[in-house]
Amino acid sequence: SSNSVAKEHINPCLDYKIHKDHVYTIFPVFRGYSLGHFNRYMRKLPSTADYYKIARFLIKSLLHALAKIHDTGIAHQNITENAVLVSTFNEPREIKVKFTDFGLGCGCPKQSQELTNPLGETDEGMIPWRQYDFFSKIGNCRENGHAPVKYIKEVLERLKDSDYLKIAQRYDVLCLGLIIIKYLLPFDVEIQAIINNLLVVGVNNRQMEVLRDMIKNKYLDGKEYFAVSFSSEDKKMLLEYLKMICKYMISSTPARKPAQYVIDKIIIYEKYKNDIF
Repeated sequence: SSNSVAKEHINPCLDYKIHKDHVYTIFPVFRGYSLGHFNRYMRKLPSTADYYKIARFLIKSLLHALAKIHDTGIAHQNITENAVLVSTFNEPREIKVKFTDFGLGCGCPKQSQELTNPLGETDEGMIPWRQYDFFSKIGNCRENGHAPVKYIKEVLERLKDSDYLKIAQRYDVLCLGLIIIKYLLPFDVEIQAIINNLLVVGVNNRQMEVLRDMIKNKYLDGKEYFAVSFSSEDKKMLLEYLKMICKYMISSTPARKPAQYVIDKIIIYEKYKNDIF
């Protein structure tokens, strides 16, 4: 929240209270819906074209927000449809997204240009911020025992914290990619069920292989198994989005790309899709 760019894309926890074995968390008021509720509203849109026009804008907004959060040196590690808030109230024809529930988050936040040194100056001048660990207590990803990214002891001992942070951010990309697939294929009940299980129970390598194979066989191998009718333009756009999400987001960890890389690919495709090379 101290980063001037990332704070636009988060809904931070302001305080918490524990009372009679219950934890009460306090967040700023945000007029909007969880991503899961927003999806249910979108499915009521009168046309497929309207649905995918909004879905594409939403996908780019989600990727942009996650990219800015990751750029601060943070991994969320708990991205679900309930951990993302969506609002259409502030500006006409705009969608704002905010990530929340960073309870499993980790990382080493970068210094914000807006921050001043809380310790003031010394005779030698301003004290370098990096010498102090005001935020480092939340920063050690390797020591976050509740994180979903797990390693055997021998592997974990070889990983630097920066290595673990990079992997944790790739896990964020995977979870967001699964949610995006849900938005791209709302009519595919079978794929929806697999993704819901992955997001609730946790990522399973075998189920991920099944999901990737199913998307490939149904849609990306030229069969175009669609349960609803599309215009040729919407169908082409949907297939390209699916290819990029499968290749860059829900692929194996080494092949997975940062959120900024994915949104750059999408923007370039949309800008030049009608050009002849």
